[in-house]
Amino acid sequence: VVSIALLRNEFVIKLDREIAAKLIAQERLDAHQKQFSNSVGSERSTWESTRKALLEQLDEETGQRVHLQRRVVDLEHKAAADFESQRYVWEQSRNVLMLDQQHSVQREADKDRELKLLHDEINGLRAGMGNLWQGNTTFS
Repeated sequence: VVSIALLRNEFVIKLDREIAAKLIAQERLDAHQKQFSNSVGSERSTWESTRKALLEQLDEETGQRVHLQRRVVDLEHKAAADFESQRYVWEQSRNVLMLDQQHSVQREADKDRELKLLHDEINGLRAGMGNLWQGNTTFS
């Protein structure tokens, strides 16, 4: 009976130690969970503030990108309008030069015709004078 009581006491002491160890382990686990929860809460807060800052930055950059895209489109339209304007000026200048060249060619052709007419007239006068001279020498 005594040995059963001793065994029982040893078992109870061993059981009490295991329970105590488990309680200590549970307290440590609870402390770690609390620390982890606090850490997670802090990390979450940091993450949320970082996320908010990044979203604000993205909104700002998107706004800048949209502004720059509009500026590029405006510059492209201006460049196209400038090109069309320059093309019009170039075409007008080309047309004026072509007309001037046509007039020059026409004036040269007119001068050539006048010169030919003058040469024909001079040759006709020479021929007539030659006949007169021949006529003078035959009558004299």
